[in-house]
Amino acid sequence: MLSAEQKKLKFNRSISRWFYNHQRIYPWRKTKDPYKILVSEFLLQKTNADLALDVYKVLIREYPNPFLLAKAKVNNLRNQIAPIGLSYRADRLIKTAKQLVYEYNGQVPNNRKDLLKLYGVGLYISNAVLCFAYKDRVAIIDTNTIRIFGRVFGISSNNKRPRTDVKLEKKMENWLPKRNFDMFNYALLDFGATVCTAVNPKCKKCPLNTICDYYLAGTKEEFIKSSSHKHK
Repeated sequence: MLSAEQKKLKFNRSISRWFYNHQRIYPWRKTKDPYKILVSEFLLQKTNADLALDVYKVLIREYPNPFLLAKAKVNNLRNQIAPIGLSYRADRLIKTAKQLVYEYNGQVPNNRKDLLKLYGVGLYISNAVLCFAYKDRVAIIDTNTIRIFGRVFGISSNNKRPRTDVKLEKKMENWLPKRNFDMFNYALLDFGATVCTAVNPKCKKCPLNTICDYYLAGTKEEFIKSSSHKHK
């Protein structure tokens, strides 16, 4: 039986090793530009990263800064976003860009209080910008990371919208490494998207299955069932 600290160490090492060999490569991960990261996070909402990639490239080419995005024609932007759906994001992007221009001199805020004032920005996007652009050690709360922590550690939320749960955020933050936490957050996002999936998770190939509450509970149930059949 591992102690909490030993489990944390194994969790961090296993995720980091897995990420070294399986990380997904995207242009927004190669930049520290908060504007580009902010745009990418708007596009990634409820959207597969591979699908968002082409649209991201178009937007960054056409609107490389908030000043140009603020002047964008909403219908043009909707058409550019159309391949990934959710056209309302065009309106959000333009409104947010105008805020950046008129309230922040074209700069993306580097603190949560001001980030949350931006149109369409909630806890997830604000933390993504803070972590990936400004190197703040904060947890990234989305359906993938919530699922991982819920399965491995039994960490859950009573909120109807767990992504807005600040208490859950703090619990998850405690498991982040002190260094390279930005890459670790990317690792969690990739791991949840490809291994610890909502449907048909790859538990038997998962490097965390020896410490995962979800997997161990499942194998125990299978063991009890198989044992009972053998003794009938």
